[in-house]
Amino acid sequence: MNKKKNIFLVDDDRTTNFVHRTLISKVEKDAVVDDFLEAYEFLEFLAENINHAENLPDFILLDVNMPQMSGWEFLDEYKKTIFPFMKKCKIVMVTSSNNSIDLEKARQYPFVKGYYVKPISSDMLTEILS
Repeated sequence: MNKKKNIFLVDDDRTTNFVHRTLISKVEKDAVVDDFLEAYEFLEFLAENINHAENLPDFILLDVNMPQMSGWEFLDEYKKTIFPFMKKCKIVMVTSSNNSIDLEKARQYPFVKGYYVKPISSDMLTEILS
């Protein structure tokens, strides 16, 4: 029996989270999906659950442009404090930015496994989760 995938959405836009949650439910019916509107709150959640593997994500869909803590700031902090404990988690940038500079910046993080421009489609989501 396959383990259910834990997928976390980190995006300050409630509508985007709703759309992604709906897409995920169609593509990966058994997935457990949670979302965070603030990246710093998600970091706190990860730190609090680092010893509870069942609560940790298999996939993170991360926005770049967010208030208080951007996706880049999240990645920098994740790299320092969380990544050593969560090497199997896949982070995918899902953003409205189609700036080639952002794409190149994302490639500097070895744990970022993809960069997709919103809105994502079912096909894109299938690719992300495979």
